[in-house]
Amino acid sequence: MNDLVATFGITNLSKSQVSDMAKELDGMVEDFRTRPLDSDPYFYVSCDALTMKVSEGGRVVKTSVLLATGVNNDGYRELLGMHVATAESVASWTGFFRDLKSPRPGGRVCGHQRRPLGHPSRG
Repeated sequence: MNDLVATFGITNLSKSQVSDMAKELDGMVEDFRTRPLDSDPYFYVSCDALTMKVSEGGRVVKTSVLLATGVNNDGYRELLGMHVATAESVASWTGFFRDLKSPRPGGRVCGHQRRPLGHPSRG
């Protein structure tokens, strides 16, 4: 770990500092994963998968990273969700979409009532 953070100009991290940073990152990831997705409509949604090789248990295996992006009301692209699966399959995509649609904190659910393009009113 020291070699990795040295590339950022940080030297001599203690194990407790690394643990604290990991906990902070875990919180940020959980906040991202559980944020509400229904505040504005997404006028365009795209889903794709990337195949990547990762080290798992001392061996290299192929995995699929499932991604969903959407174009928001302001015309900006947002990452809506990401899921790592052992393979790109009907089951992995179904689970990914169920997770995106699942209830979020505050009782909000992803799943938007679409408005016609060109009418971005927030009423």
